[in-house]
Amino acid sequence: MKLLMTSWLVLLFLSACSASKPTLFHTLGSVNAAIQPDLALSKRIPSLGVGPIKLPSLLDREGLVLRRSDFTLNISDKHQWGGQLKDEFTIALTQHLQRRLPKTHIRAIPWELEQTPLYQVVVNVSRFDAMPAKVASLQGDWRIEQAKDGKIVSTGLFDLERPVKGEAISLMVQAQSLLLSDLADQLIAQLASIP
Repeated sequence: MKLLMTSWLVLLFLSACSASKPTLFHTLGSVNAAIQPDLALSKRIPSLGVGPIKLPSLLDREGLVLRRSDFTLNISDKHQWGGQLKDEFTIALTQHLQRRLPKTHIRAIPWELEQTPLYQVVVNVSRFDAMPAKVASLQGDWRIEQAKDGKIVSTGLFDLERPVKGEAISLMVQAQSLLLSDLADQLIAQLASIP
């Protein structure tokens, strides 16, 4: 009887384990928003570097950061980034900038010395999270510098939000991708003001 009961418990435990949902992997992308390329600016800035992107340790992890309240975060083990978030962020921001400056050679860090761009965008992220069905947030600061000598040309802060249009995590990631589009718009506006 004990053997039968033990076997039954083992089967029950194994069936519960096999019924768990698989981990889903997400990626930031260059969403298809209507973008008007800035060809004049693209001619003035022949090359632009993106990076480094700096993330706090809170964000530098595999699981997506879900905000539950102002004081509570949940790090998901069922929803993870497809790659390192720093790389995802860098690639997506590079894509957003390239769509706006199609004639500018935009490259992500690292680059060879002989490929050093005219300007370099450095981003420090302090917040990048979302509340499903509420809002996605991106906060931090950036600087634009001359890539050859590191001379700072311009600096700025960003505090961006986008609505999350549902409970699905994919909608949260889409809103976060749109935040990178908004950040690219801010950087393009600043690049346009450089004499």
